[in-house]
Amino acid sequence: MKRKDRVKNVAIIFLGIMLVLTLFSNTIMNYSLVEVSTQQIYGDSITTKVRGSGSVEASENYTVSIKESRKIATVNVRTGAEVAQGDVLFTLEDADSEELKTARKTLSDAESTYESAVLEAGLTVAERQAIESGHGSSLTDKQNSLATAQAAVDNAQAAVDNIQKQIDALGSKNTDTTAEELAVLNAERAMTSATDNKNGREQAYQSYSEAYEEAVKNNAPDVEQLKTLRDAAQQDYDNAVNAYNDAKKALDDANYALSVKKLQGSGSSQSEGLQAQLDSAKQALTDATEDYDKANAKVKAEISIASQYRSIQELRNDVSKLESNAIGAEITAPIAGTVTEISCTAGKTVTPEEPMMLIQPENKAFTLKFTVTANQARRIKAGDRAEVLNNWYGNDISARVMTIHRDPNNKESSVVTCEMSGDISVGDYYTLSIGEQSSNYDLVVPTSSIREDANGNFILIIESKSTPLGNRYYARRVDVDIITSDDTKSAISGALEGYEYVITTTTKPVEANQQVRLAD
Repeated sequence: MKRKDRVKNVAIIFLGIMLVLTLFSNTIMNYSLVEVSTQQIYGDSITTKVRGSGSVEASENYTVSIKESRKIATVNVRTGAEVAQGDVLFTLEDADSEELKTARKTLSDAESTYESAVLEAGLTVAERQAIESGHGSSLTDKQNSLATAQAAVDNAQAAVDNIQKQIDALGSKNTDTTAEELAVLNAERAMTSATDNKNGREQAYQSYSEAYEEAVKNNAPDVEQLKTLRDAAQQDYDNAVNAYNDAKKALDDANYALSVKKLQGSGSSQSEGLQAQLDSAKQALTDATEDYDKANAKVKAEISIASQYRSIQELRNDVSKLESNAIGAEITAPIAGTVTEISCTAGKTVTPEEPMMLIQPENKAFTLKFTVTANQARRIKAGDRAEVLNNWYGNDISARVMTIHRDPNNKESSVVTCEMSGDISVGDYYTLSIGEQSSNYDLVVPTSSIREDANGNFILIIESKSTPLGNRYYARRVDVDIITSDDTKSAISGALEGYEYVITTTTKPVEANQQVRLAD
């Protein structure tokens, strides 16, 4: 009996100890769990407001600039200064602009080149004056002049060929003219090469000459480089002409030597007479060729000189315009207003049309821009009044929505532009609140309870499970969409009944399905 009592007592003690240990371990586990605070999801009303921040800008600015390059001596106003029309903004150094200096130099170089070309062409004063007045020879006159000169060359060549045939007919078959004929063949080859070279150099010179004249006309920056290339091409052409003349003379000499050799075998007085005729005909051919070359050179010179003179006239007009448009030593305010930006400093050389200063015209509104989501943009409209939240000094400031348009850099966002008026300046930073529309929603939670990850927005709600030792609580994830929000709470939609408790704060980070304990 005593033994049974001992066994029962031991069992009771063991069970008591196990119960104590179980309770103790459960208590320890509870204290090791993350503590969370919750709030029941409920229906409520939300007053829609859209907030945004930005810096004040001038809605319309006048850009101050000049039309020539000048160096700034002094800047006479500061950013934020109010100026009246005619007030001195900048003082410039008293010097001609770089554009005027360059135009004058280009004109001077073109006039020097023109004078040299007139003298080299050998034009008379009357011919030069006719070209300058626009009464130079016409294209038809030039063509007729060259045609007449060419006809004289052709006639002279025909006379030479005719006499040469007669000489060839009298030549003795016993006379060996192999060497002389070879010399003529070599001279003809040299003449062909010299002719091709002369023609190629002439085309190159003409091309560079036209490019130079076009550069002078347009006041291009590479005028000097093209002038150097044109002069080099002229020298190459002159050398090619000299080589051509030498080759022609060598051919004439070779033909003469062949004719003499052929006539030596005939020994007749007729041959002597033909030789004299040939000499005279060749001289006439030489004279006719020189006359043609002179006529051709004169025609080309007249065309080039006329083109150069037209370019000079255009350059003179450019200089005249720059001189008439030259500004004085002061840049004054074209309008009354407030200086919002100064882009240059004393000592800087400004280029034409370079912005120097921005002036906000009098009585013109200021603007403030900020970006909102597409959903927020749908809640406001143009004309809505905006509240200035950080008007710390109580200045007289008002704001209203001017425009709402899609952000060109982000199709999911919109840019809100508000008109600002009152005691403000460009650069002031303000936060605006727009909208006062109130609506009721079935599911409202604290905005701070909404979380976000790669899969979207979600909340964690409390889910309880009964156990022999009491209820245990777990965090369960519910994906939600945000309908609208105010400063502290948001209306949501999702797989919810409306009576759940949402986790609002935690002592440590909590994951979905993690066991937690409720705050007391």
